[in-house]
Amino acid sequence: MTFDLSDSTPGTVIYEETPEGFMVPRQTEVDPSSKPNHPPDLYDYVPASQQLTAKDQLEQDLGRQSLMLGIESNIEIIPHEALMIPPMLKCYIHEPGNIKSFFSAKQDESTRMLQYYLLDGASILPVLALNIKPGDKILDLCAAPGGKSLAMAQCLIADEIVCVDTSWSRLNRLKDTLRWHVPGVFDTANLSGTRMQVILENGEAVGHQQPDRYDKVLVDVPCNTDREVLTSDENNRFKRTRVTERLRLPQVQADLLKSGIRACRAGGTIVYSTCTLTPGQNDYVVEAALTQLQDSHPNIKVVVQECSDIADRLAHIFKFWTGSKYGQVVLPTPSANFGPGYFAKLVRVE
Repeated sequence: MTFDLSDSTPGTVIYEETPEGFMVPRQTEVDPSSKPNHPPDLYDYVPASQQLTAKDQLEQDLGRQSLMLGIESNIEIIPHEALMIPPMLKCYIHEPGNIKSFFSAKQDESTRMLQYYLLDGASILPVLALNIKPGDKILDLCAAPGGKSLAMAQCLIADEIVCVDTSWSRLNRLKDTLRWHVPGVFDTANLSGTRMQVILENGEAVGHQQPDRYDKVLVDVPCNTDREVLTSDENNRFKRTRVTERLRLPQVQADLLKSGIRACRAGGTIVYSTCTLTPGQNDYVVEAALTQLQDSHPNIKVVVQECSDIADRLAHIFKFWTGSKYGQVVLPTPSANFGPGYFAKLVRVE
């Protein structure tokens, strides 16, 4: 995956590759005085218009099993593992403070493939958190429209990537995305060396249908989508006609996470991610899903693994909020307009 970050005048910005595989302008430095002395309050970034509090949303889950705040749990948290970024995964970003639009992708004259895919910078972090290794079998449980699936394919080291979604129209968009960026992506032996499958299925059922099968599972769930609801009225989750759907989201997210955990083999990794700052769809869902799973499947043991290595190594690019209990939160700022986003890393022990 390559991001076009060229200035409008070619050759005016010199990019260099960081040890993490990101391309950044060599001559641009972040002004130390612009960095806050203390972490901001998360709620400073939460859209307030017609939004219920996390507690309101969870307590009004329409009679379904509630995700109660402050639930007693004994979730174990283990130290992070070293971040290993696949060398073939390349990302380009603007220098801090540059808010210019990206250029539209063009076709490569020789391959006829599009030269890059535009993706919010924070969306690459859940893929990095998976720590993909050679030969991995990967499940992308809520895959469409396909940006993260494409990033995983570009790593060129996974054995298999299975993309699941509930909508044919969204899956067709995912297929088009992959076809335009990976030559022969659905051929038996494509150039990436990774077998790609696209499956129409309810993600909540996959854990029952394919238990203990995958080395890595990405559960990028539907959520409030904070950036979209602030910029678009179309299909906005805060429409009055979608109140019921929105209030049911935390339990749907927990069910998807539980399904992803069941589909993961012992010793494998699950990454749960959203693009919202709402705590009731982030840490609370992780806690509720693991607590519910302990009751329904006591033979499955899952621990949370810290993601602090990602935050430490990429703090010069992204603004991370330090108040999350189980994961990492990316806050959009004027100088680093990525996100919002949340991701937590889980390891299935048995």
